[in-house]
Amino acid sequence: MPNRNPIAIGMRNITHWICDGLRNIFIRGSREETPTRGSSEDAQRQVIIPKQYRELYKQTPNYTRGTEITPTAVVLHHTSGSYAGSVDWCTKTVSQVSYHCIIKRDGERTVLAADNQRAWHAGKSYWRNKTDLNSWSLGVAFEGDSYKEPLSLDMINSAIEYLLPRMKKLSLTIKDITDHRTVSPNRKDDLNPIQFNRFIEELKKHI
Repeated sequence: MPNRNPIAIGMRNITHWICDGLRNIFIRGSREETPTRGSSEDAQRQVIIPKQYRELYKQTPNYTRGTEITPTAVVLHHTSGSYAGSVDWCTKTVSQVSYHCIIKRDGERTVLAADNQRAWHAGKSYWRNKTDLNSWSLGVAFEGDSYKEPLSLDMINSAIEYLLPRMKKLSLTIKDITDHRTVSPNRKDDLNPIQFNRFIEELKKHI
């Protein structure tokens, strides 16, 4: 009987074990990367997760204390000023102005008031045979002037990201969204009607 070196036998066994393991990993990886029947159709049906925009919180002092609202509408605005300047202005009591949310051109947004707080965004207003939309609406403002510069796609998508869960929670529909121009005619002109319609058409794709 030949003299077998136990060390050599052990090394051969280890080598075989490593080779078999690498082979199995390669085969398994190849199978996972190989398209199967219907995989292209599955990819087309795959839900694309929307971009998550940065959301900051900065409580405005400009809201009606002791009053809680249940929003049944959304009023869209533009701020006419810069994002940073508008957020800062809404945190000063002297301004007497606030929105529930202000949205920057790159999609970043600042939430200034809780949904049930009566923010001061609509002023003297009338819609659906009711006055005082501050008492029954959310105010969402876009940075800048929508007549001078169209809403960016990031702005629109960020607003949709902000509004969708609230629309679901509050049972709001597309028809419950309006703008400052509509609720305060002859006094306010925001949004640009072209930009308002753009927003509504984009929102419809997500409803």
